[in-house]
Amino acid sequence: MICLNCGRMVEAKDIRCRYCGGSFFVEKSPLRKSSGTHRGGGRREVLQQRSQRNNKTIPVLVVSVLGLVVFLLVAIPNLLRSRLEGGYGPGMGALRAINEAAAIYANTYGHGFPSTLAALGAPKTRFLHATPQPSETAAGLISKEVASGAVPGWRITYVPGPPDRTGRIQTYTVRADPINPDPSWNIHYFTDQTGVIRQASEREAGQGDSPIAG
Repeated sequence: MICLNCGRMVEAKDIRCRYCGGSFFVEKSPLRKSSGTHRGGGRREVLQQRSQRNNKTIPVLVVSVLGLVVFLLVAIPNLLRSRLEGGYGPGMGALRAINEAAAIYANTYGHGFPSTLAALGAPKTRFLHATPQPSETAAGLISKEVASGAVPGWRITYVPGPPDRTGRIQTYTVRADPINPDPSWNIHYFTDQTGVIRQASEREAGQGDSPIAG
């Protein structure tokens, strides 16, 4: 066999080369042991890092879930309230506008409340650039839609009270009824000269129904 250290021919039975004294047996390299140890240590470090990341991730997930629950608890009532105000705001808003306009009308013209809802509406003009002048029959205190009683999605019904001995109208009633009521939100409104708005569910509202707070 050939000695790997010096390249000379030696007998196979020899343990060491007779020329250079080199051994024919290859010992385990300490580098490999070190490498294996490093590999095992690196694996432990990776596992430790993953464990630390998991320990940090769990509290973050818990806080996120709690935050989502709190958000839903706040958002859902607000969404329901927005739906109520968005769907029924025009009807209730029309009654408030009529109450304010009727009070101004009575103080301005001195004949009590108007005999028709149209009397609170905008005056008409024949000329494009002419400035319309408010009057007792067209005071210009509410919008054209409200004065016509045709608020989108609502039917507004104004009923003046009987005139007194002096011809003044001292009372009135107004109802706001949904044209196509939603089965889950079928609300009707009522008001009169007191300015208090009342509501009823699934039927026309009247003076005996509960007032709306605020």
